[in-house]
Amino acid sequence: MKNITFLILVCLLTSCNKTYIYKYTLDGSKNLSYKDQSIAVQFAPNHKYFEFFIENKSTTPIKIVWDESVLVINEIVSRLMHENIRYSDRMSSAVPTFIPPGEKLYDLVAPTDFVTYSAVTSSSAWVQNSIYPDHGLKSIILPMVKASVGKHVKLYLMVEGGDGSKKLNVFDFKIEGYGKKTYKNFYQGL
Repeated sequence: MKNITFLILVCLLTSCNKTYIYKYTLDGSKNLSYKDQSIAVQFAPNHKYFEFFIENKSTTPIKIVWDESVLVINEIVSRLMHENIRYSDRMSSAVPTFIPPGEKLYDLVAPTDFVTYSAVTSSSAWVQNSIYPDHGLKSIILPMVKASVGKHVKLYLMVEGGDGSKKLNVFDFKIEGYGKKTYKNFYQGL
């Protein structure tokens, strides 16, 4: 009888766990893209990082200057890391990414402040935490998710042109709402 009661309790508690996905806008538009004379960018933000494709629309190579780019979350500046950077190297200088004329690059950015080394268990590991709360017991997490609506994440992305000139692109993402967690492979979707 105790086993059945315990099993029912576990089932009830696990069914109360919820995972949410935030719905973002970019500069007030639900279309999470940006285009000017030199670049075109398509974003897919999620709970831990912001995926994106960037296209070099110019006739000369461009570079993304990572050491001069940042994320601002809750008005706090955070150094960012991009794909293929080892967690242990996240605070080191990052080599700029070269994009030839007319070509696209897939990458992602994440705040370095949300990556920690956890030595709590016997299997120590690097952990990338969520930017905003996104999962847990519904009674605890839902008020935090609701409180995140209206908050902003800003990406300041420095792009260097072929002539050496630099342009700081500012992308202002706002959380407009939330919904159920779904998985979409952004990289294969474009």
